[in-house]
Amino acid sequence: MSIQARVLQLIRQQHEISQAELRFQTGLSASAISGAVRRVQSLGLIHEVGSLQEALGRPRTLLSLNADYAYTVGIQLDVQQSHIVLSNLRGKVVHKAQLSHAGLIPAQIAEDVAHFISEVSGHRIVGIGLAVSGIIDAERGVCLDSATTVGWQNVPIGPVVAERTGIATSVENDANALALAEMLFGEARHDRSFIVVTLGKGIGAGIIIDRKLYRGRTGVAGEIGHLSVSSAASYRCSCGKTDCLEATASSRAIACALSERLGVPVPPEHLRETLQNEPDVAQDILGHAGTRLGAVLAVLATVFDPDALYVAPEQSLHLPAFQQAVTTAFQSGVLPLCRAGTNLRFLAESEDMWARGAASVAIERFFGTAVQA
Repeated sequence: MSIQARVLQLIRQQHEISQAELRFQTGLSASAISGAVRRVQSLGLIHEVGSLQEALGRPRTLLSLNADYAYTVGIQLDVQQSHIVLSNLRGKVVHKAQLSHAGLIPAQIAEDVAHFISEVSGHRIVGIGLAVSGIIDAERGVCLDSATTVGWQNVPIGPVVAERTGIATSVENDANALALAEMLFGEARHDRSFIVVTLGKGIGAGIIIDRKLYRGRTGVAGEIGHLSVSSAASYRCSCGKTDCLEATASSRAIACALSERLGVPVPPEHLRETLQNEPDVAQDILGHAGTRLGAVLAVLATVFDPDALYVAPEQSLHLPAFQQAVTTAFQSGVLPLCRAGTNLRFLAESEDMWARGAASVAIERFFGTAVQA
């Protein structure tokens, strides 16, 4: 990484920082830091935002990212409802909408994205990010398999959108995208290594090691939903198994178990309401699912030894009974040495968090190429 890139990275991580602090954190000379700052400042990526007066000496000029230098577009693709946002370089959503497509047809998605961009034409857009549940070839921008969410196989959605819009387009697994957003702008800003576990119709994990996203050799890293965790369940996962985590703890599996216990179908849109209206049944089902998930989280904490584990459940499962079951199983399953160092936290779902995560993927790509020398 070049000196300019290191300096820009540190400025991005801090709200405000002086050149003296940059020298302290990098160990570089004053001339090297000032030269790098001038270079990045000449590109318009940072600016001076005031000064810090200490007890002795001259005031120190504070530097900050010019968050409105450019913007990125983030899209969350989902069968039921897809969101699209415009974000500045600090991840602040300044405009949002829903995609109008009736079906997940790549060419139509590209048209919808182009239409959204025309609506925000006054902003300089430097990248587009798409978040899709499933296995993604991020290098080529291809969705290899998304049976759970959009039903795609080998769909080159990235190139399709890039060709229509003329803007560099990145595609990422939705859990990975959310992990990037949390690292850059959210709860994990100060963590070196952490894991975000997403829980909905499917279950996945975004793994950050030493502040770098870990995808594995083929993009399969983080597919924890297909780990075998129990005896066969009634719900069959999209992978074909009935004993994996998704067959036990996903919202679809929980809805299936609830339907069996109550003797009536429970539509996904009524899952939270039904769980709240049937506390005794819900306690049993959520306890079973939460125990299985907590055990897997304990394994992740033991294997990766991260600073923190974050669980991002969809709104229907953001319930105290479920969180308690997950937490209890995690604490009893993790090694005592890990228990002291790995924090377990739950993230509250917001309407645009997934699209914001997609925008974060485009932001990372932009900064990866913004300062080359």
